[in-house]
Amino acid sequence: MMKTLVFGSCNLDFIYKVANIVSPGETMGISAVAQSPGGKGLNQAVALKRAGMDVAFAGCIGADGAMLKALLSENGVDVSRVKTVEDRTGQAHIQVTETGENAILLYRGANYQITRKQIDETLADYAAGDLLLLQNEISELDYLIDAAFRKGMKIVLNPSPISEEMKKIDYGKLWLIFVNEVEVAGLTGGGTPEDLINDFRRRFPALSVVVTLGAAGSLYFDGKTLLRQPALPANPVDTTCAGDTFEGYFTAALCGGCNEKTALLRGAAAASIVISRIGAAGMIPTKAEVDELLETL
Repeated sequence: MMKTLVFGSCNLDFIYKVANIVSPGETMGISAVAQSPGGKGLNQAVALKRAGMDVAFAGCIGADGAMLKALLSENGVDVSRVKTVEDRTGQAHIQVTETGENAILLYRGANYQITRKQIDETLADYAAGDLLLLQNEISELDYLIDAAFRKGMKIVLNPSPISEEMKKIDYGKLWLIFVNEVEVAGLTGGGTPEDLINDFRRRFPALSVVVTLGAAGSLYFDGKTLLRQPALPANPVDTTCAGDTFEGYFTAALCGGCNEKTALLRGAAAASIVISRIGAAGMIPTKAEVDELLETL
C-alpha cells in the first residue's frame, strides 16, 4: 500500500484584518488580530488527512511550536518524524482584506533547520511508489528531491514561495506540481499559463501540472491532456489556505482513483469552502463537507 509523507513547514500564523494591503511607508490600524496554526506543509498534511488519506508529517519546530505538533496529531497525522530544535518555530504574518486578498511575511525559523541526516533517516521508511509532498519553505529541498527520486517516490511540489532556486529544480524528477499565477510568472520570466504549458510540455512531457487561478478557477495539463475547472461560487473572506486545501484534495482524489477532471472539481469544492472562513489549517473542510457541497451542484 502506498504511504504518504509531507516533508514541510510548520508556522505560527498571525492574521491581521485590514482595510487594504499596507503600502510602503504607510501605517494602518487593524480591525482584528488572531493567531492560528499554519505553514504550507502543515496545511497540506491536514488537507490530505481530511480528504481521507493516511499521512505522516516530517519537519522541525521550536519549543514554542508544541501546539502545531498537537494539532497535526489531533487531526490523525503521524507526527513521529517531527523534530524540536533550538530555534523559534517559523512564523507567518498575514494581512487579510475584507475581500479576502492577502499578503504574507514569512520567518523561516525552525523550518530551515532540516538536515540531510534527518532527511535520510526519514526516507529510510519509504520506498518506490510512496508519495512525497513538498513546498519551498524548508531547507535542503534539492537534496530531499534527489533522495526521494532515487527511491522511486512520487514527488509532488508546490514551488512557493517562488525563488531563483526554484528555476534550477529538475522538474523531470517530479510527478506533479501546483503553481499559481505568481509562480507561473516566476518560472516563465513573466509569462502566462499558456507559456508554462508549452515550455513544460516540451521539456518535461511526463510531468503533470495544476495551475490555480483564483476566481478564474484552475487548469490541469500533462503531456497529452488539458482540462479547465471553473471556480465554484463562494463568499471569500480569507484566501490564505485556498491553494494548500486545493492541493490536498486534488492529490487525495487522484491517488484514490479519481480521474483528473473529478480531482479538479473536488479541489475546487474544498477551496470554495475554506475561503469562506477566516484562518488556515483549522478551517480546512472535512471530506463529508466537500461531499455534501458536491451533491448540491
